[in-house]
Amino acid sequence: MSIHVLTQDTEAKSQLKHLLGELDQECTFHQTVDTLETVLPRLKKTDSVFYDLQLEDTLWAFEYLYTGSRKTHLVAFEQLTEETSAEGHHCPPGMENYFLLSVNIDRTRTRLKAVLQELAKKSIKRKATKKKAKKTAKKRITPPTATRTTTSAIASTAGNAGNARYLQTQSDAMQGFVAELQVAAGKHKFIMLQGEDGAEFELAARELNFQANADLSPLIVLDPMHLKYEELEQIEAQAMQAKVDQYCYLGLTLELNTQSVEQISTFLGHLKMQLKEQNTYLHLIIGHELESESCYPDNIRPTLEAVRETSHILNIPSMADREADISLIAHSVFSMLRMAHPFLQARSINSSAIKHLESECASLDYSRITRVLRNAMALSQSVTLTDSEIKNFSDNSPTTQHLIESLADEKYFTSPQ
Repeated sequence: MSIHVLTQDTEAKSQLKHLLGELDQECTFHQTVDTLETVLPRLKKTDSVFYDLQLEDTLWAFEYLYTGSRKTHLVAFEQLTEETSAEGHHCPPGMENYFLLSVNIDRTRTRLKAVLQELAKKSIKRKATKKKAKKTAKKRITPPTATRTTTSAIASTAGNAGNARYLQTQSDAMQGFVAELQVAAGKHKFIMLQGEDGAEFELAARELNFQANADLSPLIVLDPMHLKYEELEQIEAQAMQAKVDQYCYLGLTLELNTQSVEQISTFLGHLKMQLKEQNTYLHLIIGHELESESCYPDNIRPTLEAVRETSHILNIPSMADREADISLIAHSVFSMLRMAHPFLQARSINSSAIKHLESECASLDYSRITRVLRNAMALSQSVTLTDSEIKNFSDNSPTTQHLIESLADEKYFTSPQ
């Protein structure tokens, strides 16, 4: 994946050059649309064009940029200024990707990272992903008679899947998944959670930690962009001293960079030596979005494949097989948002909204359900959320997400911390 950036702003160029380099992304900067004209026809579908919205008033040839970039991903960005802070954002209508260059580099990094992940996901055929996830789930749910007996035995040995703390388990698919978590808890030193785009990877990691140690030792969530061998070693030493199984969640494979992969590879070698002596309480968890392998940079793909081969793999069921979980997920998310934002007008969800979400379960995932409810609660003026609010404030692109987050934190946190 290569990125072409169109900007005449020296500060924006410096900031983006630093952050894209940190994220292992190749980038080329352009000051005029003319220099892009010869490049656009040769760009691949995985390539992207970032353009500065400040130039729209001065570069009349932006129309060519739109029409000539059909095979690329266009990303609009702008600097945080008094004008954008006071009057809101200027994201072009229909633009699917947009982010704000904040004065706080950590916020800019977070937004840029989210945009890059969205671009990478668009290179993956979602239908193929869901089909594969559904096929995997069906194999687990409706196996031959002999296998069903084994699954039943596993469930009875591990305990009741209804005891899950972080996951909703009304559906057969999730009951089977939690039973697998209970069996795996405390046994495997490296676990890979596989699931569709937007699956509740971190919640599944927290559930695994709960099943292993009842949260006596809380799950440690590390930054996948800044993993360090020394930090993992320190966590391992603390776990050994406390003699408690300690789980660390490393994020998604799609989020890892060259440095992080090298650190994981080095620690895996150390972990193998410790396992021979049965001398470690540390357990590592990593999430993996199905079909995302094509998005890996070539230089880290071999190591990630080695990590996959080392891992015990658990598959999070697709939302298409979890219609029975939708109601509980929606009410749980709604309640948490209400507690966090009691000033919002929305106070309940009626049955029509739940039925609509259930009817759309094949095209939903956990993250999207959360965003749809958040959007509806934040933007609707209704006391009760109905199917109309859910439809009107649906989340079809990451743009809405970036805008809502930016309006909040840029207003109240305009200086670096």
